[in-house]
Amino acid sequence: MAVTSVNPASLSALPHLATLPADNPYDSLIFNALGTQCQITFQVGSVAAASSFKTAATTWVYDFERRYSRFNPDSLISRINAAAGREWIPVDTATESLFSLCDWFHWLTHGAFDPAILPLLDAWDYRGPAPRVPDANSVAAALRLSGWSKVRREQGMVFLPEAGMGLDLGGIGKEYAVDCVIQMGRNRGIHNILVNFGNDLRVHGSPPEGGAWRIGLEDPF
Repeated sequence: MAVTSVNPASLSALPHLATLPADNPYDSLIFNALGTQCQITFQVGSVAAASSFKTAATTWVYDFERRYSRFNPDSLISRINAAAGREWIPVDTATESLFSLCDWFHWLTHGAFDPAILPLLDAWDYRGPAPRVPDANSVAAALRLSGWSKVRREQGMVFLPEAGMGLDLGGIGKEYAVDCVIQMGRNRGIHNILVNFGNDLRVHGSPPEGGAWRIGLEDPF
């Protein structure tokens, strides 16, 4: 199996890195994006097709991260959050589709999935150097500013009605990206494929050794 590791700066050189041994026509690509390590393993008929898919997949993932990561101050999500309580922000059809998917999972989980809980994430600050458990008053204040049902949407527009509200797509972003990359491969005639973005994964077809893909669970200890 040929394995290629890339970073965003190397995208233009990617087609020249691919190799597909004749005795094992699977290829694997490893790169860092979405705050984690991403891996795509797939079977395709030629070096050119493999390189084209690698370039398309990584370009799409990096663009998705650029648009929807709240850790990117220039992302659409950051602009929506910065405008909370002040103004509506225009969104494109792709973003509306993603938000509609958020609607579905928010309903399906009876609200357990909620992409508008950034105030609660900030209250715990679990990513910071000294994570803390907030007091009851801090939790109550964060809850008042949280909730997907409070987000206002019209066609092509979104608005967070109170200052301090915020979106975080961490509960759906990588999973959505995995689905999109799988579909991208399928559209290119790639039947055998595994996409694993930080252990959010999906498979189709068969692995290099044949049979079914075998997925293990990491020992938490």
